[in-house]
Amino acid sequence: ELKDKLKIARLERKEEITYYKNQFRDDTLLIFLLFPKKDTLKQRDRLRGRDAMGKRALKLYKTFEKNLRNKNWYVIDNSDEKPEKTVQKIKKIIKGK
Repeated sequence: ELKDKLKIARLERKEEITYYKNQFRDDTLLIFLLFPKKDTLKQRDRLRGRDAMGKRALKLYKTFEKNLRNKNWYVIDNSDEKPEKTVQKIKKIIKGK
């Protein structure tokens, strides 16, 4: 099953990406960046409440914004999507590999 084949990591530093590329040398490594519009990110963060990421969310946004043109990443703008729709997109990409 698809979920058994997936390994999920949170990557924000170049050395983390390099580490995982080396670990998955014999496998296909797909990197997905769920990247909503900045206003959507701020709104979602506010709705999460006091334990939300706050300024950290915006810092990460800027970090990942620099990687939008990375040809090895799948960037998905999920601003106007329900999670189920985003999952469908990801599954479609994975099945095509």
